[in-house]
Amino acid sequence: MDTQGIHQISMTEYLNLNALSSSACHTLLSRSPAHAHYEREHPHVSSGAMDVGTAAHQIFLEGSESNIMIVDAEDWRTKAAREARELAKLDGGTPILAPMMAEIRAMVQVARDYVTSTKLASVFAHGAPEQTCLWDDDGVWCKARPDWLSDDRKTIVHFKTTGRSANPDGFALHM
Repeated sequence: MDTQGIHQISMTEYLNLNALSSSACHTLLSRSPAHAHYEREHPHVSSGAMDVGTAAHQIFLEGSESNIMIVDAEDWRTKAAREARELAKLDGGTPILAPMMAEIRAMVQVARDYVTSTKLASVFAHGAPEQTCLWDDDGVWCKARPDWLSDDRKTIVHFKTTGRSANPDGFALHM
């Protein structure tokens, strides 16, 4: 894709775009160009915590559980659970252990309750999740994928989850 603008593409397509992202910029500034190149060639494999965040993200922002593959197991230690996880990933799904779904739904409800009590309450009425922004900055293609972009392009919402305390002091360290 070489068209500047805002596009609706899959996360896989986004990750495959040959363009500079904020993650790559962070690696360039905090580590080295070699690290940024390595990370581009060897993408992170999602962890259980990343999958929980992805599921919460999908439910909160997209209002759907369609891509979440619930695995009926207590943990990932059994061969059957691990195989179900791998199949879900091969199908493009997000594998989640059945006991975690109640926690994820509760996390999303807390986020919804909070948002409705703030100035952001109406922002989700007009906009879309996971849009890809692509632009050419003096010959360098750049990309971004805001969690939520309002239709008027004035508000970007970034949704984060954490297994740690969400008190402002502790959370700020993880941001």
